[in-house]
Amino acid sequence: MDIANGSYSSSFGHAVAMEFLRVGGAVATELGYWSGKSLDFATALTRVDAQNPDAVVLVNSPTDAGIASQHLRRTLPRVVMALSPWGANTQYAQVGGKASDGAIALQAVDLES
Repeated sequence: MDIANGSYSSSFGHAVAMEFLRVGGAVATELGYWSGKSLDFATALTRVDAQNPDAVVLVNSPTDAGIASQHLRRTLPRVVMALSPWGANTQYAQVGGKASDGAIALQAVDLES
């Protein structure tokens, strides 16, 4: 979760976690980082893998989500990835490449417009 954009990422991440708990899931951990600064993906994913997650929700920019997806697919290929609306756009697919295949993206669409 991108702490640099905490007003969005924290509220979105918390809302996702609460809904997941409400429907019977278990939330393992939140992993925050500051965008624009290096994230040690090896250490971060070791922490994530230790929780044995079924899914990971990425609440960050399209670029950071794409990079995180590449690392997740290499390290935890079995994990389902879901993206916040902020990170789900064509830039995500460009940066993430094949690693973005199969990711679940949440987008609001107004079919009346």
